[in-house]
Amino acid sequence: FLVQESFHPLFGGNIDGPAIYHFEKIAQQYPNFWYPVLLAISIAELGRARIGWEDPTSGGGMFALRENYEPGNLGWDPLGLKPRTPSESVNMANKELNNGRLAMLALAGMIAQELVDGKPLLG
Repeated sequence: FLVQESFHPLFGGNIDGPAIYHFEKIAQQYPNFWYPVLLAISIAELGRARIGWEDPTSGGGMFALRENYEPGNLGWDPLGLKPRTPSESVNMANKELNNGRLAMLALAGMIAQELVDGKPLLG
């Protein structure tokens, strides 16, 4: 949020102003931009869903997680950051949840400020 207001090399630098309006400006200048983005997100989410959820067309339950699936664990940890013991894993998950909640509150404050005064955060 802070970076995109000051540094925006994409789209020729024509997208400017408060970050809360950048999506709308991109859609106005490049109407077809969001279709490939949505396709890429859909492919990534489909791959993730096939790892964690049972296939209802093959006898699995509808909206049922696989028995051996741990939410958030996609089996990819190239840096070896995943904790080794269950207690460390629970501790790390709690830290991630708390930091994510704090980040959402911070972002809500930034969005509210831009909506109130209509100016970029750093401008």
